[in-house]
Parts: sequence; structure tokens; C-alpha cells
Amino acid sequence: MLDEVATSTGGALLDVLAKRLRTEEGASSGVEVFRSSANSPEVLFEVARVLTRSRDGVPADLKVDPGMAAARRAVTTARSLDDAKQQVVQLLEPITPELRLALAERAIAEGDDQSARADLDRALSAGAAGAVSAETRERLAEVGQRLGDLPEACRQLVAAAEAWTNVSRGDRALKVAEAAVALDAENAEARAWVASSLIDLNSAAAGGDADSPKRAQDAQLHLRRALEVLESAEALLRATPAENSTWLLVWVLQLRGWLLDRLADLSGELVVEQRWQAMQAVQEALALQPASANGWQGVANVSYSLGLWSMAELSAREAARLEPTSRAALAQHVRALINRGDHIEALKLLGDAASSFEWSMKAHVLLRQNDAEGAVRVFSEHPPEADAPWARLSHCSALMLTGRTREALTEAREFDSWLRPRSRQSLNRDVAARTSLLIGDDRRAETLAERVRAQGLHSADLELAVLAATRGDLSVASLLVADFCGDFTSKDEVQSWENVDRPLFEAALEARGAHLPDLALALDRVARLRDVLDARRDPLYELEQVAAAAPQTADTAAVLELGPLTVALARQDRGAVQQWLAAQEDNQQSLVRKSLEEWILKRRALENAAEIVAAAAAGQITEAIDGLRHLLLDWPLSADDFLRTASPQGIPAQLLDALASLTDDPEVGSTASFVSQWLGGGPGRRDYESATHEGVEVLLPASWFVQYSDPVAEHPLFLRHLHEMRLLGGDSLPPVRVVADLEMEPNRYQVLVRDRAIEEGAIPIGQRFLPREALDLVPEVGHAPISEARFPDRLGTVAVTDSDPDPDPDSDSDSDSARTSLVDLLSKSVLEVLVGRIERVSTRAFPAEPA
Repeated sequence: MLDEVATSTGGALLDVLAKRLRTEEGASSGVEVFRSSANSPEVLFEVARVLTRSRDGVPADLKVDPGMAAARRAVTTARSLDDAKQQVVQLLEPITPELRLALAERAIAEGDDQSARADLDRALSAGAAGAVSAETRERLAEVGQRLGDLPEACRQLVAAAEAWTNVSRGDRALKVAEAAVALDAENAEARAWVASSLIDLNSAAAGGDADSPKRAQDAQLHLRRALEVLESAEALLRATPAENSTWLLVWVLQLRGWLLDRLADLSGELVVEQRWQAMQAVQEALALQPASANGWQGVANVSYSLGLWSMAELSAREAARLEPTSRAALAQHVRALINRGDHIEALKLLGDAASSFEWSMKAHVLLRQNDAEGAVRVFSEHPPEADAPWARLSHCSALMLTGRTREALTEAREFDSWLRPRSRQSLNRDVAARTSLLIGDDRRAETLAERVRAQGLHSADLELAVLAATRGDLSVASLLVADFCGDFTSKDEVQSWENVDRPLFEAALEARGAHLPDLALALDRVARLRDVLDARRDPLYELEQVAAAAPQTADTAAVLELGPLTVALARQDRGAVQQWLAAQEDNQQSLVRKSLEEWILKRRALENAAEIVAAAAAGQITEAIDGLRHLLLDWPLSADDFLRTASPQGIPAQLLDALASLTDDPEVGSTASFVSQWLGGGPGRRDYESATHEGVEVLLPASWFVQYSDPVAEHPLFLRHLHEMRLLGGDSLPPVRVVADLEMEPNRYQVLVRDRAIEEGAIPIGQRFLPREALDLVPEVGHAPISEARFPDRLGTVAVTDSDPDPDPDSDSDSDSARTSLVDLLSKSVLEVLVGRIERVSTRAFPAEPA
């Protein structure tokens, strides 16, 4: 094809381009040909056509960017806007947002505001259909600003911030997010992206990974600014609560919880209050979104900081259940088990370690199990990460316990060099004190240990005991060891005392020629602590005990109040969640209440689905059919999800038979047919394992379906449009799963393939779509403002006002008394255009196999 184009145009430029693009090796030089060429619009457009249309000889990564770059240059250099438009429409569909933007910019330059507005609208619509670069988002915002559409400009800047973050460009993300806030100071999402960017840019440096202490100090100031920005975003969201912004409030709360916990780590003083503030934030986020694995990991991390080991284990276990294939979630669960002292279960769950973090946890457990040689072997094969103080200290300890003193001192000196600029942080002082003692820097070890003790902590008292015994003050040393042991809050610490700390303590005294102090008081405290720690395996009892020892603040009280809910959600205890909710006296319309009520309904449906699956598997078909009927009536669009979740080993054949027996039911027959198809049991359909992953999923506003008792059997989308699409497209089209989603209210939609959004946008309800070319035939029609009709039809249509608007997106077009005006004959309804988009996505994502 490239040779044909080059010959027909007679262009030497294209001839060279065609030859160089035949191989991957020549691709880059081929691109340089047109980049360095003269700005001839005709040649540039021909290059764009070649690069966007060709399927042979052009590397995949060159089919869009170079072609679009050439076309954009051609739009800029064309003789007129009309010439540019004529050339653009000849390019392969879909026309990209970049080209639409180029046309809009050209129109602005020529003073054609109407054309600029139309092309900007199309650029925005096309941009919502797929992955748009951050640069394009910024250009969208620029054009929007020049046209006076500040809300759209702000939305595009926010999208640009997300896009820059996704490619690890926090500096650019911060710049555009701040620009969005400058346009709209009330935009909570823009503020959240400012905070997120500040966190990304400064978190590592604030922890000491900086060129100087000044840089670390500046980074911490930026993190505190991020906290202020998050608090302002949260205030804006709480001032005008809305269900469609729940996700944003969840994100803000999760970020704030993480940041408060991090700032407490970085503080030079012990800031317990910040930990409880962090816990309250992540707990509320979880109540708003109970099925979030990230939310559960957030609760686990803050619980870890507070010494709530059982709460951390429970939360980490739920995060791992929600993400069974995630090694990160598994590692966090193992970490929680270790801190609770469940070492055998931790090793069993860990299995074959898959990262340095996991190997270090394995060595840590072996050391606590009195297998120092095994720990040394693991550390020698898989050295700990430089920024993991707990792992590096375990490595030094294992070397010392196995008699490898010289190696231990070498590792300790390297570790000390890394620790010194970070010992300002309260989190690292006890580790730094022990390392200093190990390398013989007694003065520094004592200074650091005293600072830890001044904070009311005793984790460095063992180092002070060594120094006291060295001076011959055995009574003081005895009390210090007892204080050290009395401060234990986990069984991991108890086992560490028995198999690591005590042997190292005794070895240090022997090496110094000091006498061993009386350990009776310390051993007595350890024995009594065992019973206390056994009782703390109950997460609520543990929470009460830890909170009782903390400053009594409003945040502590809030955490105590949310504790039973957190535990009930983790245990999937519907009754306990209902009981907690009944005891609350908050606003009946609160976002938390609505979220939990929805969780209760879904949990009840899942329990019913489990009973149905069990009945079918046991041959109790009558009971299964009766249960299925109720499930299909109550959850017509989610029944397949519940049944699939309740059947982790696969859908039983008896269940598919029970569904098949309901296909003729007048109330649920159509729903039963679709659910059977989605579960893989539909006759005459291509066999897909799961409609969620292998078909097309369409998210639509739930309000579209509320007036139908059985939407699948009654709504025109199912009765007519999808059916016609299937008849015309044949079996090559994949299953289409429609989901009623509150997040889409009031008029948004998404088309997904394999859980990835391929297309999304806003749907102009009460309008129909008319080809632009037909406007001259109906001059009396009222045009809807383009800015109010953002819908990626890409078919050269405009939205026109419906003479009889109706909330139903298909309005009168499916009624027996459909209007027969010329506008109706020439135009399409929203559903007709929407299904056209679904079909286009389907055919591109699942191309028909060649005959």
C-alpha cells in the first residue's frame, strides 16, 4: 500500500518513507523524513493517511503519533480552514482529539468561534473515548480557556494531572493541578491532585532520601502543605455531599490518613494524636467503600502504627481476600501475622517469597524461631533493601548470633551511615541506638536511647541497660531491662526477646566484661504479658485497651465508635453491621448510611445466591428455582455477579438447568436467558468464560431502569436496540452486559472491555442526533448548544432539541405513536447512537475470525 500511495502522488518523499518504514529498524529514520520535510499540506496529509491507514509494513507504535503530528502540521499550514477540514475528513476514522484540537485552534485564529466551538466539543468527546495523553489534555484546556469554557478547561486540567501522575511526572501533575485550582478554587478534585502530587514529589525526600537535611526539611513542609490542601478539599466535599462524589471523598480520606501517619513517622517527637486522626480517616473511607482492598490496607497500615496487631491482621486478611492474586496484599497479611506472633501461619502463607520484602520477612521469622543460621542463609542470598531498617537490623542480629562478628560489624557500619541522616525521625531512633552500640559508639547510643525514653517509650532501654551494667550499676540495669520487657505490645516482641534480644544482651555484657543484672522482674513481666497479649487477639478488646492508654480526644472516641463496624465489615457480618447502623443517630441521608445500606442489601443477595448454589448442587431444584426467581426479580442486572461469587469452583450444571427452566417465565424469562448467557450457559452463543472479562460491559445511570419491573424484558434497549445489533452483527459480536450504576447519574455512560474503559461520556437526554448535512433540509430545527451535548457520535452529527423531551433516553421513538416529522426520519435517538458506539467498540475489540 505504501508503494501505491508513493507512486500515485509521485512524491519522492513518500517513496523514501515507504521504503524505510518496511522494517522496525528503519522506522525512526522514516519518521525523521517527514519531520524534516517542507510544510506542504498536501504531502503532510498524505503522510498522515499512510501512517494511520496502513496495516502492513508500519510498526504498531507509528500508526498514530507520527501520522497525527503530520496531520496537525498540515492543518496549521493549509490554505484555509475549509481546506483543512476537507483533508481531515478523508483520514481514517476515528479522527483523533489532536486533529480536532488543531482545527479548533485554526478556527480561533480565523475568528470562527462557531466552528471552534464545534471542533472543541468533538475533541472533548473523542478524548473521552480512550487514553488521551497529558499533553493533549493540556491543549484541550488551553482551547477551552480561549473559548471561555472555564469549567471544561478545569476538567481537562484535572484529567491532565491524573495522566501526568500515571507516567510518574509529579512535577507536571502539580503544575496543571494548581492551574485547575486557580481556575476553580471550589474544585475539590483539583485540590486532591495538588496534594497527591506534593506527596509523590516529597515523600521519599522527607524521609531522608535527600541531598541535604535542608532538602528533607523542605520536603516535610511540602507534605504539611499537602495535608492542608486535603483538609480544604474534604471541607468542600462535606459542605455539599453528593453520591456521585463519594469516590472522591474516599480518596481524600485515604490520602489524609496515609499522610497523617507518615508525618507522625517523620516527626522528631511522638505524635500519637496524629495516628488516631489517621485511623479515623481511613475507617470512614472504609465505611464509604467497604469493598476496597486499598481501603483495608490503609486500615491495616495505621493499625500497625498504633500497635493494633489483631486489627491489622483482620484488615490485611480482608484486603488479601478482595485481591487474591495480589502479592502486595499477601505480603501485608504476612506482615500482620508476624507482628501478632503467628509465625508458622505466616511462613505457610508466604510460601515461595517473590520479593526482597518477602524474603526479609521470611528471614525475620526464622530468626524469631531461633534459627539464626537459616536467617543468615536467606539474607546472604537475598540481601535486605537499604531502606528497610527492621530487616537490616535483623541481618546484623543474625550475623552476631551465629558468631560472624566481623561481617556483622561491617554491615552495622554501612547501616549506621544510612541511619545517621534519618535518626532525627522518632521512628528510627531505637534502631539507630542499637546500631551505634554495636559499632562501639556508646555516647551516641546513650543520647539516642535517652531521647526515646524521654518520649515515654522503652524500646531503647536495653541499650541503656548495657551501658549501665558496663558502669557496674546493676540495679539500674535490672530496672531498665524490666521496663524494656514491660513495653512489649506484641507476641513478636516476646519471641524476639527470648531468641534474639536476650542472647544479644548477654553476649554484649560478656564481651564488655560486665556482670549480668538480675532479670527476675523482667521475666515476670514477660510471663504476665503473655496472658494480656492472648486476650488482645480479640481486635475490639485490643482497641479498647490501646485507646484507654492514649490521649482522650474526639478522634480517639470516633475510632472507638467505628471499631465495631470495621470488625463487622471485615468478618462479612451483615447482622452486626445492621446493629451498628441502627444505633447511629446521624442523618438518614448521610453518605455512610447509604453506603452501608447498599452493602447490607448486596450481602443479603450474596447469601441468598450461596443458598441457591448449594440447593442446586444438592439436587434441590425446586428450592433453587424459587430462590433464582426472587434473585432475578430483585437484582436483574447483578444476579450473575452474585451467583459467580457464590460459585468459586465454577457454576454447577444443575444451576444452569434451573436457569433454563425459567426462560419461559413471564416475569423473569428474559433476565434468566441473559444471566444464563453471562454465566456461560446460553445455547447457540460463543462460549465466554465471563461476560465481565471477555465481553463488553456498559455502565448506564440506574435511574433509566427504575420504572421497569423487569428492565431486561421491558426496556427498549434490550427489547429492540441490542437485539437488532445482534441480528445485524451475528454471533461474532461478544456478549453485552448492561450495569445500572449510581456513579453514572444522571446522564453519564461507560463502555468497558476486560474491565478497561474504552469509551465514556455524557449523554444529552431529551435530544436527538441529526447529520450536519441535513440541517439545510430542516432550517426550522432548534440546535442544542454544542457544549451541552457532549456525546462522541463521531458521525458528523449535531444534537437538536427534542420537541417533546422525556427522561427516557429513547423518548417517543419506540412508541406506537412515533412521530413522522422530517426531523424524526433523519435523526437518531440517544439509544440508537449509543448502541452504535457499543457495536463499534465490540467489533474493534472482538474482530470476527476470518472464514
